[in-house]
Amino acid sequence: MEKILSKEEIADLLSAVRQGDIDVETVGSEPVSAVSERPAKACNLFRTVGPENWKLKDYDLILDSFAKNYAMSLSTRFQRAAHMKLEALESMVFDTFVQRLSGRGAIGVLQLEPLLGGGLLIFDEQLSFSLVEMVLGGNSDAKALIPERPLSAIELNILRDVIKSACPEVNRSFEQIKKVNSELVNVVSNLRLLDFVSPESGVSAARFQVAIETLEGHITLVIPHTALEPLQKKQTSRIVSSSSLQSSKWQQLVCE
Repeated sequence: MEKILSKEEIADLLSAVRQGDIDVETVGSEPVSAVSERPAKACNLFRTVGPENWKLKDYDLILDSFAKNYAMSLSTRFQRAAHMKLEALESMVFDTFVQRLSGRGAIGVLQLEPLLGGGLLIFDEQLSFSLVEMVLGGNSDAKALIPERPLSAIELNILRDVIKSACPEVNRSFEQIKKVNSELVNVVSNLRLLDFVSPESGVSAARFQVAIETLEGHITLVIPHTALEPLQKKQTSRIVSSSSLQSSKWQQLVCE
């Protein structure tokens, strides 16, 4: 049994420590300095599940359908072979996404009834300026020279019909889970001037690689999580109903 120090012994011990008679730099046989040199692991006790982990089941199938349908629409419009495929699907904070934009591409602002929050269809600068040339009768074989400036109001107006033609394809793709009526509200070049969603809101960004003959670029479809959450809840309710049904059948079999 370990010895318990008396008050007098504790007082003597503290006095010896203050006077330097006892070396406090050692703990047993191991120096304190050796303990402090051990590597420490960072631990965030306040981390919660953020928008980066947000997912909608089978959303990639909807996006693949949109890519296929819109590629056919572009082929018909420009009478050139167009290909489009989903390259990346990410969930992030909206402010983080805005920081990635160059500010020189065309941005179509969509209304997605009955989904709240709308959506964005963003054409990168290479695709935007090249499509302007193609609409005006230019050749798609050579890449358009990208000026160090945003698109002008006239150029944005030229691209309006090209972006608007994506709306029926969005509607057709979402029919798999919900009837959606998308409409083009506006076409802009500076997203920071829009009151789309709050900077800290979560969004789902689907980036597509687009090729029209030798022309290559990217289109990004951005939809807030708040707009997609009703679809997520709808899927969850279906799973719960199915589980409840199976549970009731098992109960009947057990009772019989």
